[in-house]
Amino acid sequence: MSNTTLLASALATGLAASFLTAPSYGQNLTTELVAQGFSRPLAMSQPVGDDTRFFVAEGHTGRIEIIDRTNNNAVLTTPFIDIGVVSTGNEQGLTGLAFHPEYMTVGHAKEGHFYVCYNASGSGQTRVVEYQALGGDSTSNVASPTAVGTILTVTQPASNHNGGDLQFGPDGKLYVSLGDGGGGNDTYGNGQNKNTILGAIARLDVDIPFPHTPPDNPYVGVAGHDQIWMWGLRNPWRFTFDSLNGDIWIGDVGQNAREEVSYAPGTSTGGENFGWPCREGGISSNPGQCANGPFVEPVRSITQSAGGHFSVIGGYVYRGSIPGLYGTYFHADHYSSSIWTSTLNGAGTALENIVDRESELDPVNGLISQITTFNEDNDKELYIVEAGGQIWKIVEDCTEAATNYCALSPNSFSNGAQIGFSGSLDLTDDNFNLTVLGATPNEFGFFIFGEGQGQFLLGDGTFCVNGAQIFRILPPVATDFIGYAIQPIDLVSPGSGSGPIMPGTTYNWQFWYRDPTGPGGTGFNFSNGLTTNSCP
Repeated sequence: MSNTTLLASALATGLAASFLTAPSYGQNLTTELVAQGFSRPLAMSQPVGDDTRFFVAEGHTGRIEIIDRTNNNAVLTTPFIDIGVVSTGNEQGLTGLAFHPEYMTVGHAKEGHFYVCYNASGSGQTRVVEYQALGGDSTSNVASPTAVGTILTVTQPASNHNGGDLQFGPDGKLYVSLGDGGGGNDTYGNGQNKNTILGAIARLDVDIPFPHTPPDNPYVGVAGHDQIWMWGLRNPWRFTFDSLNGDIWIGDVGQNAREEVSYAPGTSTGGENFGWPCREGGISSNPGQCANGPFVEPVRSITQSAGGHFSVIGGYVYRGSIPGLYGTYFHADHYSSSIWTSTLNGAGTALENIVDRESELDPVNGLISQITTFNEDNDKELYIVEAGGQIWKIVEDCTEAATNYCALSPNSFSNGAQIGFSGSLDLTDDNFNLTVLGATPNEFGFFIFGEGQGQFLLGDGTFCVNGAQIFRILPPVATDFIGYAIQPIDLVSPGSGSGPIMPGTTYNWQFWYRDPTGPGGTGFNFSNGLTTNSCP
């Protein structure tokens, strides 16, 4: 049986599903400018429990600035702290900032304590240093310039591939990303040397004495560096944890062929070897250095291209308030400014539904460029930080609209059935009806919809709805003596087993109907198409 026959049979006999749902990749997005004027911002963070401030680390000034969220996101005139002169290499500077999980807990031993990662001027040495808000007061907008202590010191053989991100994991431990030490093709042989902390994600416990090594790290008491959590990385510039389940996501900058996104589940006990320099992305590289293994393959391997993708920026799994985005992973490229959304497949081995959202998130092309990092606030909303000094919030873009598409298909009664709507596209009104006029009189049909458009000759007309899934609305409706029918659609609670329509999601509708004496002799036809976008 042909695909045409199968589709016609499914539509005619009612085998299609009958509920509304919204694909994540159908969610329309845009950005809002939060603040600007920063000097090469490389990191942004917010203490747990403090919704009034953002803290932004400037890469080459050594300053941390405060955005006052209670005052229209104004940037305070006095920096939170100036840690002094830092290395100003292209991949160096003040690269990481993280607040202790108990930063806002009054009376806790770690109240007001935060951590920075920077490259020291002159030596380029990576240092993770602990500081404290002035007087230990977590509400203070000024920090003490005197360090509480040095958590980690790592000698860097070169000024590139230094990593430098800081994140507290769901276990309360501080994780630090460190590149392979620089050069090209792992010049210094660190990628597959688990006795060095270079080319790895380190895991530290800042609540125990120096050297802050958790006893359950994978190489404690066995061969390997005690502070390694996972290794075989080239330049893990940015990594994050999924706030829902603790999964770790790593954007590992590639050499000359591939960028990669690496992943490990929140249930991991550490020790993953991601394969650099034996593997670059999903391909073999430097096979002479590949004695270790087995290697954990990336969930995405991005081919580098001239004028295109050259430096992946790892992002976050979205857990905020936009329903159609929930569970999607954001990541970007520093040079091309592509910003992707994606979802992890069921096996946890590959990203799928990968969509470049740059045209939505950067509608004025080039306004957002040289992305350095993403940030997640306490409400799990996401922000884009770019080297030019601007910070943008990712928000839904919702404009109510309804537009017809596809040509009319003549039937036995008229020049074609015209689909339309009555009522309101505003979800809060809950008053939306699909209509059709000019279909075959005194027959029956049903409305169908999907997330995409198409033009596929079928029956006596054109099938104009497309997508991974196509649904119909039950019950069928009867046309009157002028071929008119109306179907109320509950966009808020559309039916058993379904979820509500997602604001900002575009739907494409069409009407299938019987036409026993139609011009093509197939017995059925379609209206033209209708695209609608509903908003809260």
